[in-house]
Amino acid sequence: MDAIPEKRYSEILAAIAPTFLDHDVAKGRRLSTPFLVNGPKDPEARRIMVIGREYGGNGWNVAHQGDGPNAYVTKALTRHRDFFDKAMAKEGRDRGDTFFNFMRALARSIGTEGGLIYSNLLCLDSGGKSPRTSEHFPLIKRLSKQLLDVQLDHFKPDVVIFANGMDTVGIRREFFRSTETERFV
Repeated sequence: MDAIPEKRYSEILAAIAPTFLDHDVAKGRRLSTPFLVNGPKDPEARRIMVIGREYGGNGWNVAHQGDGPNAYVTKALTRHRDFFDKAMAKEGRDRGDTFFNFMRALARSIGTEGGLIYSNLLCLDSGGKSPRTSEHFPLIKRLSKQLLDVQLDHFKPDVVIFANGMDTVGIRREFFRSTETERFV
């Protein structure tokens, strides 16, 4: 694991209510726990960050109850790596899993998955769907932007691919409209 984003993730998560890190509370709110992203396996490879949809279903829930943000970050990054590795290891096309079919095809076309960074535009989902109707959406949006900023700043992808559809174009523009990130719009 990479100590710099871990520290920054922990700082960001320490500023929100601890209940957002508690799987049981999140489930009662019909939200996932925060989705955190590892960097590329091979830091020397061409870094391609694919920002997908927040619709993670059960893939991103982290069993965590009250151990604090540092422990949550460690568990969430382990969960992300395991989930991503398992999805990438599947052979052939997996019907109904277009995102990871795309990721596997991308890895084949560039000759490695070592430089791929799998992220999401929003860091929480709502029962496997968009959290936009949640009363907590303003917090989700702010938290998502902060976490994406850490990822972009630290992992410094060579290429960013937005694979999250047209229904989030407004959020994408809001997140990436500035002089620093204008190249991603």
